[in-house]
This record gives sequence, C-alpha cells and structure tokens, in this order.
Amino acid sequence: MPDWDLIVVGGGIVGSSIAYQGGRRGLRTLLLDRRDHGRATDAGAGILSPETELGGRGELRAFALAARRHYDELGPDLPTETAFDTCGLMVVALDSQERSRIETLLEQRDGLEPLSSAAAKKRFPPLASVEAALFNPRAARVDGRLINDALQARAADLGVEIAQATATGIRVEAGSVAAVEAEGVHHCRSLAIAGGAWTSPLVDPLGCHLPVAPQRGQIVHLRWPDRSPAEWPMVSGFREHYLVPWADGRVAAGATRETGSGFEPMTTASGIREVLDRALELAPGLAGASIAEIRVGLRPLSADGLPIVGKVPGLANAWVATGHGPAGLMLGPYSAKVLVDAIATHGEENIPEALQPSRFGPADAPTAITRPRVRK
Repeated sequence: MPDWDLIVVGGGIVGSSIAYQGGRRGLRTLLLDRRDHGRATDAGAGILSPETELGGRGELRAFALAARRHYDELGPDLPTETAFDTCGLMVVALDSQERSRIETLLEQRDGLEPLSSAAAKKRFPPLASVEAALFNPRAARVDGRLINDALQARAADLGVEIAQATATGIRVEAGSVAAVEAEGVHHCRSLAIAGGAWTSPLVDPLGCHLPVAPQRGQIVHLRWPDRSPAEWPMVSGFREHYLVPWADGRVAAGATRETGSGFEPMTTASGIREVLDRALELAPGLAGASIAEIRVGLRPLSADGLPIVGKVPGLANAWVATGHGPAGLMLGPYSAKVLVDAIATHGEENIPEALQPSRFGPADAPTAITRPRVRK
C-alpha cells in the first residue's frame, strides 16, 4: 500500500490549497513545501475582482467568478486571520481613451456602479482628478501570507503532513508516478505539482514541457500617517498598476510585470521608480506617505497567459496546477479545488479545456526514474 494517497509538491497558495482540499477529502496527504525565496504568494497584492477584467472567454470568466465565490465558502473554514475583506474596488480613467474602457466595462458587466470624479475622490482622498470611474462592490482583498498560513494550519488539523523538503526525484513506473524522493522515498497514489515559477524543472523530466517562466513583480508598501486607509476601496487603473489599502494604514502600490526576469527576486531602481511613478499618477496625494516595505515575487507566467490545471499528459496519476501569473491569489484556491475534485473522481470535466496542460501538445515518454533539476 502506498504511503500517501496524495503528495503535493509546492507550498504556495496553490499547493497549500491542494493539500487543504486533499485533507477535506480524507486523502492521506503529504505537502512538500520548499519555501522558495521570492515565491509570488508572499508578495501578491491580493486583489479579488474578476468582474472588472475586460478579457476572457465565457468559460474562463465563469471560472474566475466561481473562484471569487469560493473565497466566501473558504473563509469560515480557516482557523486564523487571512485579512479577507470585501472592501470594493474603483477602476479609474485618467484620459479620454481610458474613459471609453470604463464605458465598455459598464456596458458589459453587471453589478458595476458609475462614479463621478468627485465621488471617486471622496472614497479615496489621495486620488487624482480622474476622467471617469466605476465601483465594484463585490471586489475583495486577501493577504497572501496570512491565507497561506491559514490553509496550512487547517490542512494540518485535517491530518495533512507538512514537510519543509525539496523533491529531488520522481519515480515513474508503467506510466504512473510511483514515488517521490524527498529526504527519503515516499510512495503515492497521486502526485500534484504546484511549484509556481519553479514548476518546469519538476515536470520537464516527466516528458511534459509546460512553458512557464518567472515574471518578477515589485510592489511598494506605503505607510499613511493614520489608519484612514482602512476605510478606502482599492484602486485600479488601465496601466497594470493598482493601490490596495490595508487596515493597519499601509497602501500597497504595484506592480511591475517583468517578463524574462529569471529567478532573481530582487528590487531594482527602475522597477521601484515605475511603481512609484504610476502610484503617484493615480493618487498624487500619496506623495507624503513613507515607504514601509518593498516586496518582490516571481509569478509563474504561462506562454499564453492562462493557468495550467489538469493531468500531466502521458501519466495516469500526475497532476499540475501553475501558470496563474498575476492572478494566483484570486484563482489559486479554486484551481486547487477543481484539481482535487478531478483527482478524487478520476475525471477532468470541471476543468476548462483551455486550462488543461494538454493544450501545449503531446508528452514524450518519461524515463523510469526522473530527477528534477531543482534550483536550490
């Protein structure tokens, strides 16, 4: 009999959520969390607002909306603070071209409210005088570090074993994963790989090339003189930058999207300048805030920009969830739920075809014993 029903490799928001869902399903689950420096979960802004995204086909929009609803179900089951809060989000236009995009959102999305420039500034006092704005009352924020800790704590309550260890090898026998090497040999019925930006070195030796690469994101946490930000909504513009206020008086300003950064979770002068320039363009009233902290994360970005969720081609019992890019905190917990549902039922019907790993082509035959080239 295998040691484990499910082994999960990767302890960020996706891997921790998979382990938690495995525990809820009563699966004997082992989570291998290497705690990579620079993982995206620890730096993410935590904006949950699928309603204000312009792109996406129908099934993908439905997936994102389901991911937001999943947070409402998830919160009450977690034992510790996650800073999850339905605080709302304003989308603001700084020029006439962006105004037209506001109008498009209002036409195409239900539940969004138009705001005048004066009304927007009243809700977020440091804001610039904007051309137009809308408000999404369903938008929420969550602290990536806190929810990851909460998921692991609840998983442990459910009997999941959590080990700080590196997967150094994956044993494949007759088209199935038989065991994972990580400070010993752990036999399993199923394997779930959720290595974030570090996924490719794990799946490549399995004969499955998934085009996932790190995209560096730098985010600056500003400190406001009092706790007024607790009452402010989040703010998003159309230049991939945003402001997320927190109850302790911080305002997170982000973020760069540095494709091709490699595995270098470092701050750069140009990156911080970009973030601050965009932040003060949105909200010049923040100019007097102090800098409390700078965070850097390596997002796992897929070649087509979509998450990768489903079975590893060519293997009967190996699964992967990665490639969420900037949407990891929003989509990760729900991706984990549908993945564990698929593992438990041996079916992928609830995973959109556009997200499945098979979209990148057939796999090569894996070797009998694979040893991932893991970066330490």
